[in-house]
Amino acid sequence: MAHLASEAIIGAIRCRLEEGADPPVRAIPTGTYGDGVHEGQPEATDALRALVNPRVEVIIASVTRAPQTPPQPGNLILYDLVIEVRCVRSFTAKHSLDTNARAALRAAMATDADVIAQALTYPGALRVDGTGETTGLVSGMLRHTGSVVDPIDFEDGQGGRLVTTHSFSGVACVAPATA
Repeated sequence: MAHLASEAIIGAIRCRLEEGADPPVRAIPTGTYGDGVHEGQPEATDALRALVNPRVEVIIASVTRAPQTPPQPGNLILYDLVIEVRCVRSFTAKHSLDTNARAALRAAMATDADVIAQALTYPGALRVDGTGETTGLVSGMLRHTGSVVDPIDFEDGQGGRLVTTHSFSGVACVAPATA
């Protein structure tokens, strides 16, 4: 029986962001973003890892049956997905003390919104993951719905972080068995 290919969807997005996966149109250079952050991790650990390069985490935040899905039982189910990409950048004492460094960091966060959106909204960019497994995303892409910058996490000269959440919507097609 076919199921929502959620692991392939997350894998395709991660490949696109972390490894500059094909297609080469709107590809992000390898090493621009790394992995290793998550919501349950201490802020200081996120900040330390993001010193090398910004870190990203991909989350499927919502899965709902699309209203366009034909009546069931049937051989086609469409799911509306909400996907979030959390991007963590390190906020250091230099950013706290230097207005220009802080402005450059804020500008980098805005650029991240554009770079990530362009990479994930190109038709066919997310058709398969890094192992060649099909994602089932309609048109092999997502739609950027917005980006939000969280307040700065920083305490008394200790390492801190700045997190931006980039939100996307997409439609996934699943073809369950009928016999």
